[in-house]
Amino acid sequence: MMAKISKKNNLTKNVREIQLSMDYPLEFKAGQFLMFKVPTPTGFVERAYSIASPPTQNQSLLFCYKALDGGVSTQFLDQAPHGTQIELRGPLGQFTIDDSLEPLILVATGTGMAPYRSMLLEYLDERRGQREIHLIFGVRSIQDIFWRDFLDGLAVAHKNFSYEITLSAPDESWSGLCGRVTDHLLPEIKRGIKTFYLCGSSAMVKDVRAKLINVGVAPTNIHFEIFS
Repeated sequence: MMAKISKKNNLTKNVREIQLSMDYPLEFKAGQFLMFKVPTPTGFVERAYSIASPPTQNQSLLFCYKALDGGVSTQFLDQAPHGTQIELRGPLGQFTIDDSLEPLILVATGTGMAPYRSMLLEYLDERRGQREIHLIFGVRSIQDIFWRDFLDGLAVAHKNFSYEITLSAPDESWSGLCGRVTDHLLPEIKRGIKTFYLCGSSAMVKDVRAKLINVGVAPTNIHFEIFS
């Protein structure tokens, strides 16, 4: 299937937002991803990007990606003008929220926020879901925070949603949480949270999953998506 770039935006120094206009509506579940077919000098390669918009916005899809020095996909997407056609494959993946009423912790680092944006909009705004959801979002510095207005709006509109941002390299102006996301999971475990969703780098997901299992969280209650 084909889509074209309709909007591009810099969220931070190295995180980009890109919107694609689809040739026809795409049915997908919140949390799923698409494979982008990216041209290179030696042919095409595929790269996975989670859909950040909810399923109701099925003909104008939002994505975000981290700009990597020398990355073939970064170079293509950064340089591609509005109207550029991109071939897609999918949707793929099973990283979705079910209808359980158990309290839920979402853990994200960097662009691992992308599928959660879709999940939260679909679950809170459209399904009017009532389970308690708390998000822990980890980035390096204040300058690396993005979609904060979006998260503030959800927290105001839905009493069952809350979030915290933790910085691994804060400056003196920061008054919020500090450290890695793993530093802030123990209080959630102590208050009886049993279900965790993890999305971000391979190192973060493996580290958090191991720590959760070590303190007694069942592996079947730990859902994850790795962003390499």
